[in-house]
Amino acid sequence: GILQIPLGQRLEAQEHFRKGLAVYEKMIVDFPAVPEYRVDLGGGYCNFAGNLVSQGGKLSDGLELFSKAISVLAPVHEREPRDVEAKEFLRNSYHGRAIVHTQLQQYAKAIPDWDKAVELSTEEEQPGIRAARATSRLQAGQVKEAVAEVAELAKRPFWNAPHWYNFACV
Repeated sequence: GILQIPLGQRLEAQEHFRKGLAVYEKMIVDFPAVPEYRVDLGGGYCNFAGNLVSQGGKLSDGLELFSKAISVLAPVHEREPRDVEAKEFLRNSYHGRAIVHTQLQQYAKAIPDWDKAVELSTEEEQPGIRAARATSRLQAGQVKEAVAEVAELAKRPFWNAPHWYNFACV
């Protein structure tokens, strides 16, 4: 499914994702003690939601899939926080769900997901996610928090023109 997306074969990709997810859903029922199957299922939900469903305009379906990914991946990450793949898929799921909430203008709902995405990100990834969170905070009426975040982020030297514009808007 992932390989078909850049080829423009969205319908075929959806079918492959659905079949793959069904296999993994069965595997975690049949083999509940194997965390790798949960990571693969959560990653599948995340990739299907982010790469196909949400980008295809079905935002509420994307929210549902990101939520499924989080519910599958969070327990794996809690039990084994050093599992890099589970952590990355979990971060991507929170990040994706925050983006979808933002697209739906559900800014207050986006903020906890931005928080989790920041928490699960590397130090290098955090500034970009924090910048997006600042915009959601502003839209949610958390002006003081948004301005404080932008003031701190603006001290970093590597921002491009669109970032500076967004900071100025805040």
